[in-house]
Amino acid sequence: MPQRDDDALATYLNDHLAGSVAALQLMGRICEQHTECNLGRLMAELRADVEAEQVHLRELLAAMDKSESQVAQTIAWVGERLTRLKLGTGEHDDSGLMLFEALEALLLGFTGRRALWCMLHDLRDQMPLPLDFDALAARASDHITRLEVLRLSTGRLALQLAPTASATAS
Repeated sequence: MPQRDDDALATYLNDHLAGSVAALQLMGRICEQHTECNLGRLMAELRADVEAEQVHLRELLAAMDKSESQVAQTIAWVGERLTRLKLGTGEHDDSGLMLFEALEALLLGFTGRRALWCMLHDLRDQMPLPLDFDALAARASDHITRLEVLRLSTGRLALQLAPTASATAS
């Protein structure tokens, strides 16, 4: 059996850890704007699961005697700050387009999260910790399904064409 490349695996884990940092910040902003509705509650639930999964990533890194990449996390943090100009919610999102795009970005990230757990399941015999990668992938799949429902409904509202002047006159 080939030997595990700890440096490559640590880079992979750190990249996903950094992505989760940005996702948590984006989900936090959505939570703040939608505290009293289903969207806010879902974001809070997803955030808790992603935070728990960050613990697993950190445990895997520690078990390999590897450290967290502060550079990757800083880049993710800065990237998330820059996306605030385009993604999220707030007083300047009358159409809902920013929220729609934020949910789409999260959906892409959650798809990558599922891919992470599927990859680690495939390598489970070489993993330094016996985590239930199948359960983690299944939870990510459930999150993807739930996010997709919200993304579609938000997108339908955000992308509806306003009636033209000639259509309203007839």
